[in-house]
Amino acid sequence: MVETLQEEGYSFLSVAHHNYAGLIKLYAAIPDIINTIWASETVILSCMSDPFCRADFPRAQAHALGMADVRGVIPSWKMMAVSYWGAHPTSWEYGQREGDGFAFNPLGHEWALVPYPYPGHTHIPMSLEKQCTATPFIPHHNRKDTAVILGKLTPYFFPNRSGDLPPSLEAWQGFLRETGLQAIGNAKPLFPGVEGEPQSTPEGVLNRGPVGRDEFTEEVGKARMMIGIGMPAISPSPYLALCQGVPALIPYDGNDPTPPGFERYSLGRTQHGPAASLGEPYVYSYNRHDVQSLYAAARKARANPIKPFIPDEMRHAHVARLTLQAVNRDYHALAREIERQRLHKGGEDAVYAAIPDHVRETVFGHGWGMRMMRDGTVGKTL
Repeated sequence: MVETLQEEGYSFLSVAHHNYAGLIKLYAAIPDIINTIWASETVILSCMSDPFCRADFPRAQAHALGMADVRGVIPSWKMMAVSYWGAHPTSWEYGQREGDGFAFNPLGHEWALVPYPYPGHTHIPMSLEKQCTATPFIPHHNRKDTAVILGKLTPYFFPNRSGDLPPSLEAWQGFLRETGLQAIGNAKPLFPGVEGEPQSTPEGVLNRGPVGRDEFTEEVGKARMMIGIGMPAISPSPYLALCQGVPALIPYDGNDPTPPGFERYSLGRTQHGPAASLGEPYVYSYNRHDVQSLYAAARKARANPIKPFIPDEMRHAHVARLTLQAVNRDYHALAREIERQRLHKGGEDAVYAAIPDHVRETVFGHGWGMRMMRDGTVGKTL
């Protein structure tokens, strides 16, 4: 995104994410010059919860806080959250609950820039094209009979340590025999030397320990496939495998490997819904509780080699188009229309919505929240 905007002649004013007071002071000094603010989820949530920051802070809440005299400076419609995970309806990070309508910006999900097509969000994909084209392609006849497992921590391999997400331990014991492929791990223990904690990978997985990004990329390029085992969620690694002509295997639970809505991004349903949606011969889905499903997917992927593949939506031209579309969109007009609809439905109090109390409490409870104090300092507690 940044590269596209630089190419188009846009100017940037950068403020460190921890310099909350600096952000407010900078905007107050030149409000007409700043068209939009892209910031982390926690900075957006902090400003939306702070009457010193948010220009349209809810009046009723300001009175309740004893700050009816305070006037913020940044209008909500200029605040865009840059988020990798999106505002999922239920997630431990912010304590949001199904049905509470939580969004980083109370105006809605459209004020969140995300790399995957989360429902209702503003989707700007990652562009991997330049990185992919710089990565050499290894001909299939020169490759090793290996399957690189995506998972940098040893607990990821053990169902009792990872919420029953990975395949059973028995799956790896028979993997080489059933597929003709040696499973390769590059994992390190989460708690080195701690008794009872997995210090290596299960039997059947050759663990080479942690490696750097370049070495891992090279190892993937020499393999027949990459295998996801449940964690980490929606990593970009499967796409980097595809651009080297290496198919990926993604686990799922239930009846549908690519369920609709936010379930497609639920770790309990599928490790990587967007990648799984590409389908065969690029991505093969297997049932995490069915060993034979894993073996069958691996055999099928091996029998159907692919050429380097970059999804169209991840090509530079497409990402550039969506980036400019987001920057040039009239969010002020969109906000006014949302305000008009809310006023019609629920009166003035419903127009300028507040961040839910339980979300604010969770954010500040984790030590992520910031707010301006009357003495000009930044506080970290409610």
